[in-house]
Amino acid sequence: MQAVHAGLLHYLVGSDVAAAEPLLRRAAMEGRGEPAALALCALGDILEDRLDTLEAQSAWTRALLAAPESPFAEYAANRLLEVQGDSRELDDRILAMESQAPARLAPRAARFLREAAARIHGSRVGEESAQVEAAAWARFGSLQLWRVAGPFAALRLFDLRRPLALDRPDRARAPDRGPAGPTFERTLEFPDGDAGLELEPGEGDVYYAATRAVASRGGDYLALVEGAGALELRIDGTVVISRTPYPRDVPRAQAVPVSLTKGPHNVLVRWSRLEGTRFRVSLLRGDGAPSDVEDAAPAELTGQRLQGDCPLGSLCVARPAWEDRASLRGYAERLLRGDPDDPIAAWLLVRATVGDDRAAARSAVARFVAATASGAPALLVRAQESLRDPEVPERLGRTQALADLAEATRRDPCSGTRSDTTMRPASSIKPRRRCEQRSRRARRRPLCLRASCSRAPASSMRRAIRRRPGSARRPRCGRIRDDATRARSSIRWPGARVPSPTRTASRNGSSGAPTGHKPWLRCPASEGGWIGAKHS
Repeated sequence: MQAVHAGLLHYLVGSDVAAAEPLLRRAAMEGRGEPAALALCALGDILEDRLDTLEAQSAWTRALLAAPESPFAEYAANRLLEVQGDSRELDDRILAMESQAPARLAPRAARFLREAAARIHGSRVGEESAQVEAAAWARFGSLQLWRVAGPFAALRLFDLRRPLALDRPDRARAPDRGPAGPTFERTLEFPDGDAGLELEPGEGDVYYAATRAVASRGGDYLALVEGAGALELRIDGTVVISRTPYPRDVPRAQAVPVSLTKGPHNVLVRWSRLEGTRFRVSLLRGDGAPSDVEDAAPAELTGQRLQGDCPLGSLCVARPAWEDRASLRGYAERLLRGDPDDPIAAWLLVRATVGDDRAAARSAVARFVAATASGAPALLVRAQESLRDPEVPERLGRTQALADLAEATRRDPCSGTRSDTTMRPASSIKPRRRCEQRSRRARRRPLCLRASCSRAPASSMRRAIRRRPGSARRPRCGRIRDDATRARSSIRWPGARVPSPTRTASRNGSSGAPTGHKPWLRCPASEGGWIGAKHS
């Protein structure tokens, strides 16, 4: 783990990818379990910075398989969800990974992996049947059939705290009429679980939706709620999550550990359309297996609200029924409680909050930038979040992003390859071109001049190269620079001038090359063997 931390510090704080990548690759090859998974997660980020998305996907997949029940599996699966849709080949790899996922997987990692697979099937709706996408979301755990009625209030946020028809301890049936007129009770199906009422009249608010979920095995589950509006989720009358977007926005997604017995359960959602018209409720298994919950819309809409810790119309989350030790956010927060300035923990916290909780992501990004002393990876993340944040005006967000990208490129010239070309500042173009030119020159070099040879220890290089006749120097591969030097070496370079035997003999003070001696210049090849060129 020390080598992994050293590589991460080079990458996050030092902005030195050249020093970080060999350490991370060595740790990924030699390590096992969580150290290897952490190294592969960081290595995938470095490859994604270079826009090598397929190799990054391969690294994140290996990280997920190396430690499937660790918090780093959630990191890898989250990154796979982010790159989903980049190319068809990458999507095919994600689908193959999801179909062959380990039997036991961290529940939040399973969430991201199956969501990526379901979204891929949704993007191929013209090629595949709609049942394929619906089945993918059912494996994810989304509830798809709802009995909906409303509106039951007239003043939106002012009526969120007021008890309505289905907010009493006794089970009751939803009335046919509300303050704004008929409630139009009906059954609706949402194949992707994204329930909403966009075309409803604007008069009135506060709706109810109910479904009957049957758990075939029971046990530990994650109750996942996604959406931006005010919402309250109840299971068998007990409040699990209560959300209200006033005065601050709520997280886009929240997951609460719950325990369900085997058999049917009544799920009721009370929501407002003020800040968002759609929501999704999913029940994910705690062991990471595909969801075993089957839902069906009831014949009539009924509900109740039992006494609990969450007041009506408040921002509240019920106490977790079991502890999720594989949560990446919980793992990062535990590390930060031990060391508030830990840059690795700050990096993990950013990846755990970005995309799900905007308010927490803002503070996590600020902590990440401070903990890494404005390292290039932290500046790139802040640039991305500045463009995504709806509370920041677009002009100010672009200005902040351009400044961060310019500073990140100055610290690491190769880091500018990840940013969009429309957002890359002019000051980053020349460093990026220099980086690309160095890469092209490195690819054109012969094998003995590449990094695998030039980075070999000096002792092995001295043993590998024989002494040339009549010369007291032992040439090294990394020091061969121009045509003249190449011609003096024992390798016949394409297009190089080869000295004649007469000139060589006169310089060495003899009449010709000595007999019985075959000079070779040998360098370790990338596969671990040796290559040589005979002097003629």
